[in-house]
Amino acid sequence: MREILKENKKFEKFKHTLNFTGSINLLELYYLIEKDLDFEKAEEVIGIFKEISIEPNLKDIKMAAKFRIENAKKKFSYINCPGYSIGINRGMKFLTGDEGFKNIRNVEFMKK
Repeated sequence: MREILKENKKFEKFKHTLNFTGSINLLELYYLIEKDLDFEKAEEVIGIFKEISIEPNLKDIKMAAKFRIENAKKKFSYINCPGYSIGINRGMKFLTGDEGFKNIRNVEFMKK
């Protein structure tokens, strides 16, 4: 989401096709926008992305924890793991630029 908002050309194709974001990802997004820009812009963007945010359920949370444990050496964040499990459990790809997710099933990896 951050790269889409920064108008990174590599992420242009996802601008109108982004299917979901995990609600926890809104924390990261809001933080980065408020830190880099301002409160009003953060409020505006959150208002847009909340429409496609998905709250992780217990199955997603358990899967995220297991995935993080199994991939401990990659040091995945607590933000990305639920997003990944939400995608898997709903048959949608997880879009990320996190290098650790490169070549993992059900991930649309885009280098920043």
